[in-house]
Amino acid sequence: MSLTAKVVLSCNKFKTTNMNKIIILLTSLIIITSCLLIPEEKADTIVTNGKIYTVHESQPWVEAIAIRDGKFLKAGSNDEIEALVGKNTRIIDLKGRFAMPGIIDAHNHALNGADDKANLFIKEPDKVETILEELKTYASLNPDLEIIRGGPWNLGVFPDDNPPKELLDEIVSDRPVYLISQSGHSAWLNSKAFELVGIDKNTPVTDKFIYAKDDITGEPTGRIDEYAMAHVEAIIPKTSPERLASGIKQIQKLHNSYGITFVKLAEGRENWANGALKLADQGELSLRMIISWDWGSHMSPHSAEQAEKFALSWKDKTTDMIDGRSIKIFYDGALDSYTALLLEDYEGKPGFKGTAHHPKESFQQAIKRINKNGIGVIVHVMGDGSARELVDIFESISSETSTNGPVLHMSHCVMALPEDLGRLSLIPNACVDFSPALGVDVPELATLFKDPIGDHRYQNQLNVKAAINANVPVGFGSDWPSSIIPEPNSFWYMQTWITRKLPGVSSAATHNIKQAISLEQAVKAYTLGSAQCLGFDWAEKVGSIEEGKLADFIVLDQNLFEIPVDDIYKTQVELTFVGGQLVFDRTAEESKYEVVDFEISNKSMDNAIDAANLNLLLQDEMAYGGCCHGHEMEIVPGSLLASQEINDAFAVLKESGFDFLRPARSIYWKDNDTYYWIQWTIKDGTKTLWAYDPDLKEAIEVLKITE
Repeated sequence: MSLTAKVVLSCNKFKTTNMNKIIILLTSLIIITSCLLIPEEKADTIVTNGKIYTVHESQPWVEAIAIRDGKFLKAGSNDEIEALVGKNTRIIDLKGRFAMPGIIDAHNHALNGADDKANLFIKEPDKVETILEELKTYASLNPDLEIIRGGPWNLGVFPDDNPPKELLDEIVSDRPVYLISQSGHSAWLNSKAFELVGIDKNTPVTDKFIYAKDDITGEPTGRIDEYAMAHVEAIIPKTSPERLASGIKQIQKLHNSYGITFVKLAEGRENWANGALKLADQGELSLRMIISWDWGSHMSPHSAEQAEKFALSWKDKTTDMIDGRSIKIFYDGALDSYTALLLEDYEGKPGFKGTAHHPKESFQQAIKRINKNGIGVIVHVMGDGSARELVDIFESISSETSTNGPVLHMSHCVMALPEDLGRLSLIPNACVDFSPALGVDVPELATLFKDPIGDHRYQNQLNVKAAINANVPVGFGSDWPSSIIPEPNSFWYMQTWITRKLPGVSSAATHNIKQAISLEQAVKAYTLGSAQCLGFDWAEKVGSIEEGKLADFIVLDQNLFEIPVDDIYKTQVELTFVGGQLVFDRTAEESKYEVVDFEISNKSMDNAIDAANLNLLLQDEMAYGGCCHGHEMEIVPGSLLASQEINDAFAVLKESGFDFLRPARSIYWKDNDTYYWIQWTIKDGTKTLWAYDPDLKEAIEVLKITE
């Protein structure tokens, strides 16, 4: 009677006659019986026997997960998940290994890196000799390119960070060369490039349009900064979407190998977006991305108005793989170029605090308009002055924002003060990201930060803990490839936030140690925290392992919660899944090569593969292994930069039938802080890496790669 009564009450438009009651009762019983006969939804994939950290507060650890249609179906115990196994279910046994959500990089320049990969990607940007050698090789192999563009080159390599155009002219004088620096705020041009873009001694230098001038002649010496780059970018030829697609494939493979499943791109250009769309349409995109259109930035080839039109056009294009509803704004510049806006004077520059790129009122009007149109913003702020002004602006429009609306994202926040960061906690959909590569005390940062602002302000920057304690959504962004290490290695970065010092160097000094955070906080910032910086409803789709979210997760070679904190940076990703699909398998990658045992008399080179960083060796092969072989240009043994003794040792390989894939180069052996010369060869389809032993004075076989 109770069941019938409930049904009758919910159907009060019918008369409650006995016949009606009987009909309703029979119908209800049929429905209930039918529900009992419906089989439980089975999984496409289950992952069992793991130590899985979910970053889900109500269920932080589980043993197993089930996936269906690219989303997490359930997370729980082995028994709970095994009940979801069907006849076609794929079963992955973790055998006790550690897994976690995929890494989300909240500030990344992957498409810039893809552009570099499609052009000249400088593998060793920290030495003048190797930069020039790579340029020479690239120019020889690409004689038909009307312009050579690429990067990065590291700050600190040249005196006063002012590379001379004459060095480029000696190698390439018949066409323009345009190489972007590590910071992304400066570039190096040859004479032909200056001629093409019309920058000469008569071109005015302003606080935004900056280029280095000769003290005597007034002519440009080689370096340009900030909005002079936008001037160049608007004139020089762009990389085609077809070539970019090739570069993106390399970049996404690199990111997937570090467990990165989603990047928020702090950049956006039409040709870049078209290259990514080309891959997405072909089902070949394995890295989710948000494109943030350059809003009249120092590198933008289009106007602010065009950027807003591009972003608006993406309202109907957004998919689970690619989203373009974001705009990147530069509030100020960089500390090393004295273009960041400070609250106090620059060190040694009385009365000078720098300037914002536009008046505060102009920024306020633009951000309000963009937000009202349903587009998110990611705003670059380096100085404490720019951070304070931006928080003021976010507060002024906070009444018009919503939790699942377009995000108000303050990026880098290098000098942002704790009191200003705390104000963001009261603003719906506001978040911050910090750049971990800037959070350790290394010599490069002396040029970038310490010299312009002095040691006291330098030691009190990147106030990550203050933001987390104030309940501000915090994400982390590698800023790759504009960073101090060559890979977007989130675990290297993760350790820096916990220890606030350079990983792997016991004697390294700490940097603002009072702002060190816990492992749990660091993992959350790299996952769910960064998801909150994506805006809209992305945090409900990614960032943790929960029912209904996209099945992005990674399997690691060690449990982050069971190892010494100083070993986090050694972590390697074994498996990466995006939408439940395996996009990186370290075992499969390593099956392509065979490690060769060898003994050498120089003990500093024992275990050379580990000491030199196997990943770096393999990336060297992937980036350059086939760059020269098969072309008409013959590659001679050794290098123009190596001694005759080294070149003779590699020349012996030629006599044994080995062909050379690229010129020899020096590589850093981290165990003893020394560089050794290496050479890639090919013979009968097998690639071999050789290292020069300075004691034996001969080339020693290190490893082989079979395709």
